[in-house]
Amino acid sequence: LSGANISIGGNGIVTLEQKGNYTGTTTLLAGVTIDDRALADAFGAGDLTIGAGVKPVTIKASTGSSKASLDNHITFEAGAHLVTDPEFDLSKDITLKGDAYLTPYGPNDVVHMEDATLSGTGTLFLNGQGAVLLSDDIGANVKIELDSGELDLGAHLLGGAGQTQITIVDGVLQLGSSTFGSGGIDVQGGFLTTDQ
Repeated sequence: LSGANISIGGNGIVTLEQKGNYTGTTTLLAGVTIDDRALADAFGAGDLTIGAGVKPVTIKASTGSSKASLDNHITFEAGAHLVTDPEFDLSKDITLKGDAYLTPYGPNDVVHMEDATLSGTGTLFLNGQGAVLLSDDIGANVKIELDSGELDLGAHLLGGAGQTQITIVDGVLQLGSSTFGSGGIDVQGGFLTTDQ
């Protein structure tokens, strides 16, 4: 891909086989499926926006063994839904502009967010059968709700005292010893395990 600011949409599959060589922004519109064969820098160096809509944005890494890396600052629009398959590293900061959804689709799928600070305002709903790994800052106005799958948490919860930031409705919360901060955790269902 090349150009300044690019929007990619439609109900078909868009295959990206090479690294993007542009620095502008990229918006993925609801309903599009990306076949990421580049595995790194597929969207260039600019910011990446996940658009809102009835259908999710789906990104698939069509490789057998290596995980794909989205080396972009990512913004979720209010109502956005991102489905990933099988393993992705979201290595830069993530901003919520309202409630949004993240779905590692299959039971062996993983989304690595160990180096990504979550900021903005809204709730990030986690579902699907896979796991999400979080170990950086979660901003004061950001909440996480696990509805299925697994959340491996080792993050700094920046919410105010008495404010619930992490809600477990179902699934598995793996609570790491590095989790700290004043934001609260509410386990309503599912399972809680610790590494302490």
